[in-house]
Amino acid sequence: FGIIWNIFEGVLTEISEKGSFYQKFDRALKVYLRKFNKEEFEDEFNYFSRRYQNQNIKKSLNFREGKKYQEEEKACKLVSNSLQKGNFKEIPTEEIIQCLIYLTYRLRNNLFHGLKPFISLPAQNENFKNSNSVLIKFIDTIKR
Repeated sequence: FGIIWNIFEGVLTEISEKGSFYQKFDRALKVYLRKFNKEEFEDEFNYFSRRYQNQNIKKSLNFREGKKYQEEEKACKLVSNSLQKGNFKEIPTEEIIQCLIYLTYRLRNNLFHGLKPFISLPAQNENFKNSNSVLIKFIDTIKR
């Protein structure tokens, strides 16, 4: 996961060097949105919808809040709303991609900054398997 994440961040930096993660990602998505086929992400979206069904996304993924974290609060709302909709076909492509990348970013932060205890990593296997798939598909789409 760490290696794939670093490649993903490199791709974002090639597109936009300045700004927060959210700003870089949103700019990249706007530039390449037409290239994305949301159906390629349906399995991963459905996995995370089931995984976080009826859960408090803010608590489950440790989204931070407060004046300093306005982008994160916005991302949390988008992830929560998207996953709760449940009907993949009715959700716009941009929202699907944002949801999956924002969710993956929280998993990354929780792993890299110690919020996922080492002992619990085997239980996170499916999360990281699906996150890796999202990142690889995003990178492949951008690089086509």
